[in-house]
Amino acid sequence: MLRAEIARLKAEIDLMQTEHSDEVRKLLEKIQDLQQELKESRLISEDAANEVMKIKKQAAAAEQQAESAVKAQSLLVDVEKRALSNEEMYKKLKEKHLALVKDHAGLLRKNADTRKQADSLQQSAGDFEGEKLRLISDLERLESQVEIEKSNLKDAEKRRKE
Repeated sequence: MLRAEIARLKAEIDLMQTEHSDEVRKLLEKIQDLQQELKESRLISEDAANEVMKIKKQAAAAEQQAESAVKAQSLLVDVEKRALSNEEMYKKLKEKHLALVKDHAGLLRKNADTRKQADSLQQSAGDFEGEKLRLISDLERLESQVEIEKSNLKDAEKRRKE
């Protein structure tokens, strides 16, 4: 009976070792998959950060243009005050003023659109960062599970030898 019990226990240990080996292999594959996903997320995050920087530069340029348009508008008001005596000059200056106002409005709209894009990209970068942190947490948890499985496998191996 004892020999039969020993044979049964040996078969059970062999089955457990096979199961543990399969589980460790699966966990290692999962770790590799998660590491690849993390690498891809990092690349996407870097691309998003580069795009955000590009949009910030565009926004700064648009703000400078808007400031230039505001200054030009201010100068135009001064010129209109001095040109009241000459009706023809006044009409020309008024036409220029309207063009500048339209340009200014266009620049303000463009600046608003650029800011929206920058905000959206910053949000995306934040989302990617959160996803990256989640993947790192998952990876750490899986690594911990692998260590536990290795320890269990060693214990089972030790019990089998004993």
